[in-house]
Amino acid sequence: MIRVYDETETDFDNNGKKTLHPLFAEITKKDNSDYYIELEDVLDNREYYEKGMIIRVPTPWGNQSNGYQGFRCDNPIIQNNRISCRAWHLSYDAKNYVINSATATEKDCNGAINHYNDSTDIESPFTVSGFEGEQKTTTIEKMTLLSVFEELVNTYGGHWERDNFNFGIKTRIGEDRGVVLAYNKNISDIKVEENWDNVCTKVLPFVKDGDTVITLDENKGCVEASVNPYSIPYTKVLEFKFEEKEGNPKPDTVEGWQEWLRSQAVKYLEENTYPKINYSVSAKIDNVSDVGDEILVRHPKCDINIPASVISVKYDVIRKRYTSIEFGNFKKEIKNLAKEVASIVETDNDKKLELAIDTLNAKLKESTTAINSVLSASYVINNGNEILVVDKLPKEEAVYCLRINSAGIAFGKDGIYGTFTSAWTLDGTLNMQAINVINLTASLIKGGILRLGGTNDASGTFELYDNSNRLMVLMDRTGLTVYATNGDYVKLNADEGFAGYNRSGTKIYWADGDVFRMKNAEVENEIKIAGKIKIVPVSTETSVGVGFVALV
Repeated sequence: MIRVYDETETDFDNNGKKTLHPLFAEITKKDNSDYYIELEDVLDNREYYEKGMIIRVPTPWGNQSNGYQGFRCDNPIIQNNRISCRAWHLSYDAKNYVINSATATEKDCNGAINHYNDSTDIESPFTVSGFEGEQKTTTIEKMTLLSVFEELVNTYGGHWERDNFNFGIKTRIGEDRGVVLAYNKNISDIKVEENWDNVCTKVLPFVKDGDTVITLDENKGCVEASVNPYSIPYTKVLEFKFEEKEGNPKPDTVEGWQEWLRSQAVKYLEENTYPKINYSVSAKIDNVSDVGDEILVRHPKCDINIPASVISVKYDVIRKRYTSIEFGNFKKEIKNLAKEVASIVETDNDKKLELAIDTLNAKLKESTTAINSVLSASYVINNGNEILVVDKLPKEEAVYCLRINSAGIAFGKDGIYGTFTSAWTLDGTLNMQAINVINLTASLIKGGILRLGGTNDASGTFELYDNSNRLMVLMDRTGLTVYATNGDYVKLNADEGFAGYNRSGTKIYWADGDVFRMKNAEVENEIKIAGKIKIVPVSTETSVGVGFVALV
């Protein structure tokens, strides 16, 4: 049953305030990331979805809670006779506990997470655990406990395991359930994303020590993967750069350099033997039940199965079934923006937009390629008063740079000291040299110049509609057209000047140089000609007509 509890509740063995029967309840759970439930209910129950209230729902997960997980309501929305909200898992309460300064000296993941959980400003409600293994020294300065959990995963590796107020970091979560999925067979109804750019089964590695280039002596300098699942080799020539730091001194002999170089090449091959795959299925996969479950994918281009794991799941609490499962061997960071933008464009003027869409897709493809190219070489630097994201270290040698501080966010490609060409400041100003837009919704656009078309000789289009969705004004390559309610229209352009047409397209009046012509005319009062004479209506007791009057 779905029950609601007060915001201070920590024991969920009681019945709570009320049993709820929401209209919609779907959980999203991602590896080391989002864990929340989307809820919708009738407005009569609005008091139970106030910010901070805890919703306890049955789930397929949680060893210490019999599957019941608590979610804290956040920012309820009322629309018509419905109330909806997103409620975050209780593990996000960790953001309310802070650590001013603490150091875990020579501790493994389990020792470090327990040390920091005991170092919060007020007593933490969490019971924490980590895995044993390599000991490291870490220091935390002015962080929330939730940020510490994130930092420890980055430092030690592993995966979050969340069960109400129990928080763990494990080297592995989920299970290997022996699931093998065959592409185009039992996973035919699926969204597939693959990236083969870094696939490599043979590498020629080298490293530079000053002006000396060092390679390997054996196999003509090449290192091959222990297994090649393809019918052809995938070969790369790569320079590996040594980072000298405390505890990792630079080799002082050629043999030492070669040993290091060989280990780097083997590591690279292990990480890049298979393509990066990401699959999303809108259905339940038998024997798959949680984030971290391991899956083997039988790919048509590989002789052996590609190992993958579940990255995220969506679970319908009411119907007790999975609505979506995402799995792969990497976490998807960049979506195929070009295809998504093109797919949401809806217009009756497809031919006019065809060139513009093609042009935008090309620009988006360039942008996506640029972002993908630096994903594997992005470095985040926290300077205390600002955050920098750069494409290489040291930061002074970076080309691409993103800067975030109290003034806003800025982007540039001239290094950290160069000019930032794009900025989004906290006063709401978006300042960019160029913006590509497919759909724009706005209540007011003011100032400056609105330019339509021109890119790659594409023509712009402006359309104005009334409240009944009737086209009133059209401005395109043919000129300016104003439509009447009966279908007649007036057109203004360079070729015809000013002209009026009836609904069948017949020209009924127009300006021909300094002469105005028309098919028919009707005058209500009088006509003046050249200031010499005018024609006026005349009415007498016996007749009605017109009179010609000389003008003095």
